[in-house]
Amino acid sequence: MDKNLAMALLAFDRPGAASELPPADRAAFAAAVAADPGLAEYARRRAAEDGALSTAMAAVTVPAGAKARALNRLLARRSAALWRQRLTAAGLAAAVLLGVGLTLGVSHSLRPTLDSYAAAYDNEQAIEAPEMAVRAFLAGHGLPPGLPVELDYAKYLEHGTQPLHGRDVPVVTFVLAQPNASRFDYVKVYVVTDRQFKFDGPAAAQSSLCTTTVLTDPRSPGVRWVLVHTSPTLDAFLKPRTAL
Repeated sequence: MDKNLAMALLAFDRPGAASELPPADRAAFAAAVAADPGLAEYARRRAAEDGALSTAMAAVTVPAGAKARALNRLLARRSAALWRQRLTAAGLAAAVLLGVGLTLGVSHSLRPTLDSYAAAYDNEQAIEAPEMAVRAFLAGHGLPPGLPVELDYAKYLEHGTQPLHGRDVPVVTFVLAQPNASRFDYVKVYVVTDRQFKFDGPAAAQSSLCTTTVLTDPRSPGVRWVLVHTSPTLDAFLKPRTAL
């Protein structure tokens, strides 16, 4: 795990604390932090800040509704996968409250608050460091952070989730505008797991406009990278080779 990815993960996790990462990724994350004195000191400071905040909050009388508002703001900032997990706990709490007769106004207060600054910041991160943003996004979904082919992030467009056969899966999109062409070419990289699909189908397919290439990595046997591209090959989307 590289330093940039470990720094990004420190916004959500602390080494040695409860983590939502798979065990292997959690171990790699802790090892990366321990091996870098700067990261280790940063993690220590963040953990100390967490502890100080928890102590301070325990001594404060929280005004009515403040916890719900703070939770809504936090949920709006997290990725789609993470806030859905948090929402499960919020939904259980809401069910208990509704059981004792709370009105519909409670469900309104539990909706995430739209945070326009967070939307701008997330897109800014993807513009300035797209590969790091994609790696953090995939790691947050419990997937290998890297792609099995060296695609050129100068052609990166966006990442997120899209439906594939009725299931939302992470996808990273790259585009290329060819000179004098009537349309642009693109590559969509869907990252799927054996928890979502059976891997019994062919590894390649082609229609009149698109080609599908399925890539594997022996280090992640339960994952497939499904590349749908409009160009005949992936050559135009690969990182340029460095001259020797």
